[in-house]
This record gives sequence, C-alpha cells and structure tokens, in this order.
Amino acid sequence: MKVPLFLRAKHWQIFVPLIAIPFVAMIIFNVIIAMTVMNSRVEGPADIAKIFYWFPVFLLLCVATQFLWQWSVAVKLRMYIRAEARLPRVRLFRITFFLPLVLFCLMPILFVDFFSSFEDWQPNSVKHTLPMNPGKFVGLIMLMFFGYMVLLFCMLNNLYVVSKTIKMAELQRKVVFSDFAGDFFFMLFIFPVAIWFIQPRINAVVLSDLKRAGLGNEDLLD
Repeated sequence: MKVPLFLRAKHWQIFVPLIAIPFVAMIIFNVIIAMTVMNSRVEGPADIAKIFYWFPVFLLLCVATQFLWQWSVAVKLRMYIRAEARLPRVRLFRITFFLPLVLFCLMPILFVDFFSSFEDWQPNSVKHTLPMNPGKFVGLIMLMFFGYMVLLFCMLNNLYVVSKTIKMAELQRKVVFSDFAGDFFFMLFIFPVAIWFIQPRINAVVLSDLKRAGLGNEDLLD
C-alpha cells in the first residue's frame, strides 16, 4: 500500500524546505548586502537588485512545500476517512488552491520587472528621474493589494478544509468548527511551528489505517 509522500513525511522533512532553507538563504543574502554596502561597492541599487533575483526561487520552494502539503491533507487524507463519515467538500478548495498558484507564478515576473527598473537608475544624475513610471508604480501597488486580498481568502479557506479533514480523519465522524477551531487558528498564526505538532497526528492516522489493514510501520516507507 503506497502512502502519499506528504502524509508519511516526518515533521522535520516538511519544515526544512518550508522554512529552514529560505531562512538560511535570507540570512546569507542580508550578509552579502551588508558587506557590499560596507565595502562601498554599490553602484546605485543595481548590484543589490541582482541579489533579489534569487528571492523568487526560495519563495517558490517555500510556497510549493506548503501547497503540496495542503493538497495532500485535503485530498489524499480523505481516503483514510471511513465511508460512514461525511467527507469534507473540496470543490471550493480546488479553486482556492489553484488560484494562488497562478498568482505566485506571476510574482517572479513582477519581481524581475520591478527590480530591473532600478538597474539603469542613476540617483546622482542631473535630472533626478524616478526609477519607475508613477502610473506603473501605482498600478503595481493596487495589483499587489488585490492579490493580497485574494490570497488571504484562499489561505483561510484552505486552512479551514485542511484542519477539518485532519480532525475528521482522527475522529472518524462529522465535525463542527468548534472541534477543529484550535487546529485552524494554530496553523493560521504559527503555521511552520504547527507542522511539528500536526504532522505526527497525520502520521498516526495513516499508521492506524495501515495496522487496520494488517500492514506494518515499514509500509510507510516505499
């Protein structure tokens, strides 16, 4: 019996690409920027802008881990809920899951376009021209605000479905919001830390199902 990757993974295996690698990368970037400024080798914002080109890479790593985990829990963990229990609906979840992915795919393009505007900007020039057209800058800010509101709604719905599915898989019955409100707010406010407490519970649900089927712990590792 093959168990989905993100359901059998340990908490630290999810935490490393989700937080640890991007966090270490941010520290390295900050050190490089600080050393560049201290050595007076900055030619306007152009040199620092090149470093920021790497940000989307680590952002996508973090986002991909989080969304793949949410998909595995909301869709794959449903297989471990017995038939007599009413399964949580995932129609809206599919929309709120894929819509942020589209926005996150556009973010690297916006990053490159935004920081490329600074590469040819000379702050000591006589004309003192702005690095970006004001209309373009305002439009970008409005687009970011709209995207933020959409992402906020999608995030809340995804966490709602994920936390509800986990609780249903544990209790094997229909649940109300009060049953999983703790998990919902736990993941909402301190999601990376919540992984260390929630993922072992997911592993326990999967292992319990394997034992019920007469399989052993080694079946978690394919």
